[in-house]
Amino acid sequence: LSVHAQTVPHVNIWKKISLTQPIAPKFKSELDVQHRSQNNFFGNNSPFEENLLSSLRLTLMYQLNNRIAIHFSPFSYFNHHAIIQHENDLNRPSNHEIRFLAGLEVQGKLANRLKIFNKTGVEYRDFDTNVNTVRLRHKISLRYEINDEISLQLYEEPLVNIVGVPIHHFFDHNRLALLGSYQPTKHWRVETGYIHINRLSRNSAVTLEE
Repeated sequence: LSVHAQTVPHVNIWKKISLTQPIAPKFKSELDVQHRSQNNFFGNNSPFEENLLSSLRLTLMYQLNNRIAIHFSPFSYFNHHAIIQHENDLNRPSNHEIRFLAGLEVQGKLANRLKIFNKTGVEYRDFDTNVNTVRLRHKISLRYEINDEISLQLYEEPLVNIVGVPIHHFFDHNRLALLGSYQPTKHWRVETGYIHINRLSRNSAVTLEE
């Protein structure tokens, strides 16, 4: 059902900083600040050239046991900029969103250093200019721990709209990612990687490849 709208790839750079604060032995909070930029076909085509998204999110996490964790985000603020497909997209105003999320993460051990994670969440998305929507997301991940400091993660995460859009926009987007993580101390972790996305924009009948 997917038709790619561009032969020139959309290239984005995602940057995020997260601060985690333990509250109790099984309860912690996380605050993250995110910024995404995108390339501009009509400029120098650098992925740092134009804004794509900025966000601020608070998440509360409760570790029910060693396998199950509950996630709840009572508040997130997102500022979305248009994905640049045409030259007039550069002048389109940004769109603001308030988001609430509840989710469940279950992990298991497949081998000595190989773990599997299933994370399911439901989001309520309150837009200032568009119809509010409810979105379901499910992320399945494989994480291989090379040693105590370095790990590799492969995941796929489809996101679908279940309320607030026509049935032909049930599909929102899908992420396929390979990430590397380095944690030199228990207080610091650095993560980098590559994500491939197929996205169906709200006002489009064809998918974009990013």
